[in-house]
Amino acid sequence: MNLIADVQFRSHNYPSYFMRHRDTLGYITTLRSEQDKKDSLFRIREGLAAKGNFFWSLESADHPGHFFRHQGFRLRLQKRDGSALFDEDATFTVIPGLAAAGTSLESYNYRGHFLRHENFELWLSPAQSGDIFRADATFHRVP
Repeated sequence: MNLIADVQFRSHNYPSYFMRHRDTLGYITTLRSEQDKKDSLFRIREGLAAKGNFFWSLESADHPGHFFRHQGFRLRLQKRDGSALFDEDATFTVIPGLAAAGTSLESYNYRGHFLRHENFELWLSPAQSGDIFRADATFHRVP
């Protein structure tokens, strides 16, 4: 499992908000405490279900072995269980930002569904037309 980088992901349309986990669920929030900052740092790993520069899995830096995966279309931080389903749920295809420069993450096993924030929660949602969806599904990597 190759490490690509340790990064934070900043929201495109809420630039003071960062992707993070809290109580095993994915959110975007401001980072007010040291714990908030720790919960927002991810190790970009080569995809668990597919190899190559265009497939990523996001491992928590403060909970090694725990990855963001979608389950019930909600993004959750869970310990890798070694199953093919887990690996597929935790793999994303990296594409240029849908709204602007940046990055958007498409589900590996639900093509046409993208990681996005909705009401500050992280979800996997089918692609939609419109500027709001594109902005909600675009993130900027911060080293």
